[in-house]
Amino acid sequence: RKNKMGAWGIGPFENDTALDWAGETDADLPAIEHAINEVLETKPNEYLDSDVGIIGIAACQSLVYYKNKKPGFISKWLGKNKPVPIEALITNAIKAIDRIQSNNSELYELWQESDEFENWCQTNKDLKEKINNLN
Repeated sequence: RKNKMGAWGIGPFENDTALDWAGETDADLPAIEHAINEVLETKPNEYLDSDVGIIGIAACQSLVYYKNKKPGFISKWLGKNKPVPIEALITNAIKAIDRIQSNNSELYELWQESDEFENWCQTNKDLKEKINNLN
């Protein structure tokens, strides 16, 4: 019998929590919006759970995917479901990454303790740049 090791890497989907989220929700737009909002609903003085942070990062990466690969789909969904302009979702995604990479964030603390901390920070910086370029 083989031991199963969990996935853990610096990329948005290089961990079991993000992969499970994507599998359970198809990383669709309602799930993306919900995950980003869940990060932002945690006040700065409250402790942000690592799973919320992991899923928030995965949601931000998924937003980039939808905007770049399926631009008609994202506009159609936003138009049908909620009057949330894509600009607001983009702004919230950037805020979510900033919140995840701040004090009172369990995920941030976990990465601070690892040898890959700088690489993780750079990966998130690159993701923020991709999100900024979606406008």
